[in-house]
Amino acid sequence: MSATRWVALTAVSVAGWFLLDAVGLTAPSLFAALVVAVFFALTGLGPRAVPRFGSMAAQGTLAVTIGLMVDIETLAALGDNWFPAVAIGIATLAVSAGCGALLALNKDVTAATGMLALIAGGATGLVATARELGGDERVVAVVQYLRVALVVVTMPLVVTFVFHADTHAVEPAEPVDDALPWWIGVLFLVGAVLVGIALGRLARLPAPATLGPLLVSGALALLGWPVGIEIPPIVLPIAFLVIGWQAGLAFTMSSLRLIGRLFPYA
Repeated sequence: MSATRWVALTAVSVAGWFLLDAVGLTAPSLFAALVVAVFFALTGLGPRAVPRFGSMAAQGTLAVTIGLMVDIETLAALGDNWFPAVAIGIATLAVSAGCGALLALNKDVTAATGMLALIAGGATGLVATARELGGDERVVAVVQYLRVALVVVTMPLVVTFVFHADTHAVEPAEPVDDALPWWIGVLFLVGAVLVGIALGRLARLPAPATLGPLLVSGALALLGWPVGIEIPPIVLPIAFLVIGWQAGLAFTMSSLRLIGRLFPYA
């Protein structure tokens, strides 16, 4: 029976993924998985929850992918502008935390949930780690993606009409010739996730399944090793799929009513 529920959830989620991808939505697999999982949870048709190893694997995959984006040349390019960049980041975090604290004045929202829900940027990572950090991933998911939807809808208009940005298509980047075979990327991913989680637990990091692999892959990227490593493109959307299920399957009618009450304030 459980296997049938997983098959049904997967089939409908993948169909939704392809549909949202066709209309150009950002992170279509995550949005599809979240919406479908909420429906399956509320109707009692879905499995109870994503197994813990699945959640940790998805979080680790996301973390390694982000870590590999760290580029020493980009950091060096900041030059004398590092101070305003850091200051703006800290200010953004402070404002977000303050807004989260205000949201937490609601008796049904914990301080962790309020802050995770309203921290700007990193929506996917925040949803993935909300449970481990003591937050309600359902509230975090809905509030974060409402913000993402608002940004996606409004930013093209702001960039075009306020900043008069050039809307012509950017020339595609030249393909990388020295990229390693895909299976090496998979082996690197598995190794970075396993080693990162182990080190994260050893160091007693919060959310070790995310912070451990992130630190391992980020450190290796800064050291410039391994050169030409690429994670297969299909891997990250699958991780998003699992993260969407993780949040969506936790929904109940009472949590849905709570989010409805919070909606005007979020």
